Amino acid sequence: MGSTCAPTYANLYLGWWERKWVFGDNMAEYTQHIPLWARYIDDIVLIWTSTASKFESFVNLLNTNDINLKVTSIIDKNTINFLDIRIFCDPTNDNLSTTVYPKETATNSLLHAKSQHPKNIILGIPVGQYLRVKRLCSSANEFKIEAKKLYWRFKERGYSHNSLKKAYNRALCTERKLFLTVKNKSSPYQVKPVENTIRLIGDYSKQHNEITDILNKHWHILQQDTDLSKVLGLRPHVTYRRSRNLRDQLTQSHYVQSNNDTTMIFRKTDNIHHNLAHFINCKTQSVIYVMKCACGIEYVGKTIREFRQRIMEHVGDVRHKRNTSIANHINICHNGNTNMMHFIGVEKVLSTTHIGDLDRKLLQKEAE
Repeated sequence: MGSTCAPTYANLYLGWWERKWVFGDNMAEYTQHIPLWARYIDDIVLIWTSTASKFESFVNLLNTNDINLKVTSIIDKNTINFLDIRIFCDPTNDNLSTTVYPKETATNSLLHAKSQHPKNIILGIPVGQYLRVKRLCSSANEFKIEAKKLYWRFKERGYSHNSLKKAYNRALCTERKLFLTVKNKSSPYQVKPVENTIRLIGDYSKQHNEITDILNKHWHILQQDTDLSKVLGLRPHVTYRRSRNLRDQLTQSHYVQSNNDTTMIFRKTDNIHHNLAHFINCKTQSVIYVMKCACGIEYVGKTIREFRQRIMEHVGDVRHKRNTSIANHINICHNGNTNMMHFIGVEKVLSTTHIGDLDRKLLQKEAE
């Protein structure tokens, strides 16, 4: 799901699928055995109270559709994994318990302690991770086991023992039921009051603490102004946005081992190919060129001057009916239509100190 709208689209699609295919009237024979059905986007966990064979029939029936949607299932009487949580039957009290479930493909991708981020973000990551473990673990024993694993993951990323100890103690002293209560979200249509303050927004850098300290130190000077004091507030509001990183500055490209040469075919019957090794335009000098007529006739020529000057000479020869090979062909066979001519630069001959040597090279290349 690379697009930002993909989760929303998937929720809408699977919500329609649940109403029509899962909990429709024709599936009541199976859904009556489902006391619990919970879904997060495309992951589903449910409790089944009938036989395993009937559950397989239920899954097979769901997969018999024309909407290209297939369901895979994992059945276990003792343990089941859902998202980042493991649900299992505790043998000590026969109750359902939960703990952290690390996926097989999970790696230690925690932000490094020496990363170029504000200090409060670096210190806040262990707090958030330990509180997450406290929320997912239903027992204190499971919390201590997973917290120890988390400790060594943070140590691998350069975090100090003191910062991890503070985060652990905060999670240990927090009641777990506080994380399980549903928070009342404000209405999306509720208009938030507009803060009448000015924010300083800039790119984050190593000097962010110095900048903030300087602003706090001299803020009282700005507050002495009667007009500015109405909008500045009691303290500076500094907001940092992410600076450009290597990903922004470097382009994504792949090394190309070989390039395909530009090839010109002279005669298809003779299968003659010529690789165009140089960049040639109308202003290029010392050019071997080919005039290809629309009827298939080809003429090979050379010029020491700019390529465009030689082309205009050929056009002038046709219009003035001069006795040249190209002019005679165009005037006799095509009634002087210069649009029948197409000029292509084939090769550029490197210049030398002597004009005669260059002309001789052009004659040799023209003969080739």
